[in-house]
Amino acid sequence: MRPSLFEKNGLNKVLMVDCSHAEFQQGLQDAAMVWQDVIISAWTGMKPIIGMMIASNLLRESGNTGPPSTLKYGISITDACISWETTEKMIRSAFGY
Repeated sequence: MRPSLFEKNGLNKVLMVDCSHAEFQQGLQDAAMVWQDVIISAWTGMKPIIGMMIASNLLRESGNTGPPSTLKYGISITDACISWETTEKMIRSAFGY
């Protein structure tokens, strides 16, 4: 078997997956689909996966910009985020709850 690029360069063969990057090009539901795919990969033996990241906030919205007096509590001022409820469902699904 040929050595991987990781091995050739003396790097650990590990992978951290950002489930929410690329600004949710297909919509906020993509983060949940990526999450589920990675969970399945991890549970079926893809050992290099060491963690996952998601963009999460209290509410599923973004673009909360403007003067401080106009900001809404629980909404990201930077990226689109999934809601706390969706975050909880995703985490629970990883552990079979």
